[in-house]
Amino acid sequence: NLKIVKAEDLTGALKGRYAMLQQTETMIKKAKKSIKLMTTENGLKELHEHHGHLLKKASDAGVKIQIAAPVNKNTTDVAKLLGKVAQIRNVEESELVRKLAGRFVLVDGEEFLVGLTDDVKTHPTQDVALWTQSSHASSNIFEPMFELIWQHSKPVK
Repeated sequence: NLKIVKAEDLTGALKGRYAMLQQTETMIKKAKKSIKLMTTENGLKELHEHHGHLLKKASDAGVKIQIAAPVNKNTTDVAKLLGKVAQIRNVEESELVRKLAGRFVLVDGEEFLVGLTDDVKTHPTQDVALWTQSSHASSNIFEPMFELIWQHSKPVK
C-alpha cells in the first residue's frame, strides 16, 4: 500500500531566529522518544533560555535528550543546568567534530530542523533554517550524522 505524501506539506524554510525557536518548541513538545541536538555556543545558551522548561517536561515524560555542543568557559554553567535533563557531550575536544559549527534538532528520527546560517555572523532577523518531516532524511542522514558526532564527543560530567 503506497501512501501519497506531498513533500511541500512536510518541508519548509524558516526565516528569522524567532521562527526557528517557535518550530523547535513545537518539535520538543511533540517528542515521544528522543531529541538530539547539535548546537553552537550561542545556541546552547538560547536552548536553555527558551526551551529549558520544555526539555525538562520532555525528560520527565521519558524522552531521551542528547545535546552535542561546545562546552568551554562561556558555556560550562549552561551545560551543567541542561545536564540535569539531558546527556551533554562536548564537541570541542574532538578534531573531527570541532570543525562542525552547526545547529540542528532531530526529533524521534522523524523530523529535523537545520540552521543554514552562522548564528554569530547573521542578524537574528536574517537567520534561515530548513525544517522537514522527511523520515528518510531524518533517520538515514541526520540520525547517523548525529551518532557520529556523539561518538566522537566527550561526555560532560
